[in-house]
Amino acid sequence: SFNILPIIVEHIGYSAYSLSNPQGIALNAFCLTSYISQTMPQDDCLRLLCGTDVCGIRLSRSFSRGLSEPPREDSSTCHLSDVILDMILNNIGQHTESSLNLSLMMLGLNGSKQNCLNVILDLINSSHFILSRKTSSSASKCFEIVFRVCELTSLSPPVQSQRELFLEKIRKIGFWEAQIFRLLGTSGPLSPSILHEVSLSYHSEHDSESLAPRRGNNVLHSISWLLKGAAIELRALAELNRPSQFISLVDTLLSPPLPLLQNALLDLPLGQSRCGSVGQIIHNDIPSKDIVDASSVPLPGPVDVCSNFHVIDIEKMQGHFGDEYSLAKERATKWAHAWNKFVSRVCAFSHISEAWSDFTMAMLIFSRLVSRTNEHNGIINMLGKSRVVTEILCTTLLRLTHSGHLKALGPYAHISCGNNSFYEGE
Repeated sequence: SFNILPIIVEHIGYSAYSLSNPQGIALNAFCLTSYISQTMPQDDCLRLLCGTDVCGIRLSRSFSRGLSEPPREDSSTCHLSDVILDMILNNIGQHTESSLNLSLMMLGLNGSKQNCLNVILDLINSSHFILSRKTSSSASKCFEIVFRVCELTSLSPPVQSQRELFLEKIRKIGFWEAQIFRLLGTSGPLSPSILHEVSLSYHSEHDSESLAPRRGNNVLHSISWLLKGAAIELRALAELNRPSQFISLVDTLLSPPLPLLQNALLDLPLGQSRCGSVGQIIHNDIPSKDIVDASSVPLPGPVDVCSNFHVIDIEKMQGHFGDEYSLAKERATKWAHAWNKFVSRVCAFSHISEAWSDFTMAMLIFSRLVSRTNEHNGIINMLGKSRVVTEILCTTLLRLTHSGHLKALGPYAHISCGNNSFYEGE
């Protein structure tokens, strides 16, 4: 097996275009590799999968080729790239003796030039990949992986060195600024941002089975991971004493006439959780509390994002009604679908609100550090942009005191909102 398994791993990057399913061989090779990674300690797993290639260069190359394979339009099964992304996220926090686990090896932190991180950067360089209903979920995982690499700590010196090389690379190519403009910026006064379009889609959604809401949730998660990663980048630039790069990133979100950070706050889909058919269904035909409690399971996804959310296991719920068809069973199933959709939506809204807050806090805190450290160089005090900061604060208050959120403010709901023209039709 010491010689066979590395050969099997190499077939993860193999496409047999003469077969009806070109990715069939690659998927089978991946399934075996995945099984080994889940049933063995990471150190033993890597020794088996890499064989004599102790640095895992061939392994990195094989997974990068598999990840770069385009999805089949007619395929109803899982796509190879999607399960590779899942494997990376599932293993990225695993401890090993060298701190180089399977995920970090796949991502190229072993020094491999052909790696999944480079493929990920290529994938999310496409707006179509981020916004497509078929690939928006994969795009969200890609942004999460970039964030997870940014937050890695306690690495061995060789792995830490490769991580720093990656962070320098994305700084040089302007990754943070480009992605922020792509997702939060506009191409003209009459062209809304991607975030704005996604927010509007929740108003017009009526079909509870539509893919559009799931696509919207995925895009919101992508933006959230981007903002959280950018917050870590601000801290890193401040600690590295790189004021020019720090100010460049902050200016991307604070430049007038309407700063992207303020614009994003205006576009956050707050108060829209019950838009469309969802709000009507979840308040009607609610199954008994015992059935709901017995059928609840944690929302799948990253623990730090989804841990406080629970959805309904529909098969488990249906089991409480027996095998025969009944109107009560049909209504309960319809309610469960709407509830799961509602919870997924609230989770996405919560995530992007938290991410916006994380970035804003990092910007304000570390701006003081950068300004204080570089006063003798004449660096502009970012907090000196008091007008922009004040306008963002006013926008925050306007959003909180909008009529759709007044119930949550209790005794403070009587406070006047002033001119609330930003939210007409919300």
